[in-house]
Amino acid sequence: MHRVITSMLVFVVLPFLLNANGRPELVAKGDDEYARGNYERAYEFYLNAGVNDPEVSFRLASIMAYFRKQGLICEYNAYIDIILDELQYAIAQDSSLLEKVLSDTVFSPIHRTVLYNVWQGHNLDNDTSIAIILTEVTWYRIVEPVTATDGKIVFRADNSVYVDWGTYYEYDEVMGEFTPCSYGKQEGQYKVTGRKIYIRWDKTYDNYYDADMQEESVFILDLDGVSGVLKDGGSKHVIFYDMPDECNT
Repeated sequence: MHRVITSMLVFVVLPFLLNANGRPELVAKGDDEYARGNYERAYEFYLNAGVNDPEVSFRLASIMAYFRKQGLICEYNAYIDIILDELQYAIAQDSSLLEKVLSDTVFSPIHRTVLYNVWQGHNLDNDTSIAIILTEVTWYRIVEPVTATDGKIVFRADNSVYVDWGTYYEYDEVMGEFTPCSYGKQEGQYKVTGRKIYIRWDKTYDNYYDADMQEESVFILDLDGVSGVLKDGGSKHVIFYDMPDECNT
């Protein structure tokens, strides 16, 4: 069973002490550190402030996106879904923040997600938008158990598609080590009709294990909270996500 990524921030709620300007004290301290570029301190102040404030959510998201670009994902909970969740709240409360989200390069880590494409104006009920989203998004297949490597699916603008169903590892008692075994890789052609993506597979190779190999597939594009998903409409129950499984080992 695939793990659905549903990480969430845990806030330590402290008394709302206000500064001279009526701003919560911890938020004001966070603002000062943010302005100085001391993002680690700002992050701590904003988290501990425990306030529902769209500007604070926006700044938290920008800090986590910054840390993500520095490779500090696990240290600062800089997961894509948490960044998107903070931004979704911020935009819902203050629509003017959307322009900042779309223009600020710090948010490049979320560009290849379904929700970001929706914020750009694409419509999940429009065939043309769906086709664009498929090619713009990075799709991951989260494979369990932990002795496996996640797969991926790549949609190209010429309506061709490539899938790597993932890799698992078996222990070789003779060699005394784990050896990789592919779930299979395929190429094919796809067609978009509504939210459904019909795929006709035409090439199979590196096929050590054929349980996931198919001649045809139907995937349905949707949003599960802030996560973009491609769900197999057939019997395989395969799901691709627009964000990787991270910090899980």
